[in-house]
Amino acid sequence: EEFKKSDTYVIGNLYNDKAIFLKYWDINALPIYKKSILPGKNEGISASCVGGYNIALCKYSNKEKQDAALKVIEYITSKEVQKETVMNNIYLSGISSLYEDKDVCNKLDCELYKSIQLVNRPITKEDDYDDYSSNFKNKIYEYIFGNKTAKEALQNAVDITKIYTISLNSNESSLEEINNIINVLRKNTSEYQNFSTNTNNSNKNIENININDKRNSVESENNKMMDLHSNSNK
Repeated sequence: EEFKKSDTYVIGNLYNDKAIFLKYWDINALPIYKKSILPGKNEGISASCVGGYNIALCKYSNKEKQDAALKVIEYITSKEVQKETVMNNIYLSGISSLYEDKDVCNKLDCELYKSIQLVNRPITKEDDYDDYSSNFKNKIYEYIFGNKTAKEALQNAVDITKIYTISLNSNESSLEEINNIINVLRKNTSEYQNFSTNTNNSNKNIENININDKRNSVESENNKMMDLHSNSNK
């Protein structure tokens, strides 16, 4: 049940001084807590997801504004400003050499941040990262809350974006795999043919109905004309 709790639950425990272990994003929490890397099965392996902000120039701006914006970016990303930002506990920096700086390490646990194995969000895996992220978490939850083994859950998570190929060469694939492919192709071909036949029949029926409607309409108009002609003669 603890794994299913929301961020609100974590933050509440973070500030009530009663928690022993909490997993959350890197924030400036109360000094009674000590930050550490996530424990794992294998010693020395502890990954952490990287987050951050992007800075870019607008290509539609004129050159004067682009040059001015570039100077601002150069200033913000300079080592001096980044050092000041880190020491004031505003943000962590992507400049790794800062975690060797004595001034920084006097205010920050440099050994902790140097020991973290950073992992970028796989935003290029799918066009819709939010959808991919949700699917990935659900696959992992099948192990945490369901009956899947860790190996099965991880493989299912990998399979979200993985494409498998099976060779029709008997030296590379088993005859059973090749036979299964042939059966699938036969089934799909048969279903397509049935669909195509039904569609053609439906189109023909529609055409026949339209033709009959037109004939009936023409006959009706002819009858009206004949009636008018007959009445005029009278």
